[in-house]
Amino acid sequence: MALKKCKECGKEVSSKADLCPHCGAKQKRKGIGCGGALLIIIAIGFIGSQFSQYSKRAEEHKQTVHQAEIKKIEDEKRQEAQNQEHIKHQKEKQAFEENIENHYIELVKLAGQKQFNNALAKLNLFKKFGKIDYKDVNKYHKIISTQSLSAKVKKLPASDIDGNLKIYKELLALNPDEQIYKNKIDHYQKKRDRYIKEKQANEYRASCQLELLNTSWSENYGYATYEGQVKNISSLKLENIQAVVTWYDGNGNMITSSSAMIEYNPILPGQASPFKVMKTYNPAMQKAGVEFSHLMGGTIRTYSEK
Repeated sequence: MALKKCKECGKEVSSKADLCPHCGAKQKRKGIGCGGALLIIIAIGFIGSQFSQYSKRAEEHKQTVHQAEIKKIEDEKRQEAQNQEHIKHQKEKQAFEENIENHYIELVKLAGQKQFNNALAKLNLFKKFGKIDYKDVNKYHKIISTQSLSAKVKKLPASDIDGNLKIYKELLALNPDEQIYKNKIDHYQKKRDRYIKEKQANEYRASCQLELLNTSWSENYGYATYEGQVKNISSLKLENIQAVVTWYDGNGNMITSSSAMIEYNPILPGQASPFKVMKTYNPAMQKAGVEFSHLMGGTIRTYSEK
């Protein structure tokens, strides 16, 4: 036990005593001080931080467990629904198999009466329950499906390229030796290829600022002259545009190039401008091509139907 002297009587007294046992004077205890208070504040902050992190982890764990429980319930419901669907299918299949001959007779009757929509619905039952090979159901499958698809394709406009192509491919799969279906597929496939090509060309044109309308080149008086017309197909006023012409030999190797400003500067939206580029003639020149750029550099995307 620590001792200290009483400030009143000077005798030793316990540091924990509130009163001096000798003179009865009130004793002052030492406080925790600033350092002690700071340590307490730090300790409280640390404990609070740890508690906050613990609470956050606990909440995250709670949410994870909750989501796992929800998923488990959903999985159980989904599995139960699949089980019920399987049981239903098995019962329907059993009922169909028990009356399969009656279904077959109805199929033949409907096909004979050319009630192809009803016959197709009946045929789909044989397909659904894996009995397409029952007796000569396959023969009726070919006849009925062909008639149904033929009726469907007749209602399609010729402009429905993909729809026609899809049905004629199905018809050819049912009738592999039928030339008319092969011809139809070839016809619509070519139309589709043209459509895609035109679509790509239109998309490219929409991304261009210039369109090359016409060109020609010739040799006169020792000079190769390349000329034509170019149109501004953008919505902008284009300034300082030059035509850059390159000449090649018969093997496509570059011989030389030259450039010149187009006639109109600026060239306005929708306006067409002539251009002419000349270069000393070389007998090896066989081909030539042109592109357009800004005077200070930067090629301009140009559309050409060629």
